[in-house]
Amino acid sequence: VYGCIGLCWLLAATLGLLPLLGWNCVCAFPRCSSLLPLYSKGYVLFCVVVFALILVAILGLYGAIFRVVRANGQKSPRAPARRKARRLLNTVLMILVAFVVCWGPLFGLLLADIFGSNIWAQEYLRGMDWILALAVLNSAINP
Repeated sequence: VYGCIGLCWLLAATLGLLPLLGWNCVCAFPRCSSLLPLYSKGYVLFCVVVFALILVAILGLYGAIFRVVRANGQKSPRAPARRKARRLLNTVLMILVAFVVCWGPLFGLLLADIFGSNIWAQEYLRGMDWILALAVLNSAINP
């Protein structure tokens, strides 16, 4: 468990330090993101890919947890064990749906910024505050 926590902190520190170590666009403005002007589009794409991989890992881990709980619940002939498995499934689905609903618009906007035109990104820059607020809200609604 401590190894996983340490790995999470290491990943966060690495992602945070990369722009300071030179992966930015301070001197190369055409490579800059329109929505995050200090970051290069390559760095923003890298972060989106890392977060997508984290989502895949979350899906896999929650799926494995649910399979174990369901298998243990099916061994038990009692209805309460099945109810616990159903409640776990509902909780896991709520967490995953909340994550996708809260972070999905931001990822979509960042991908549009990377692969779209700067004019399009500037048009949606006005909604950036709401999209960022929705992403931060994920921590508040996560059960």
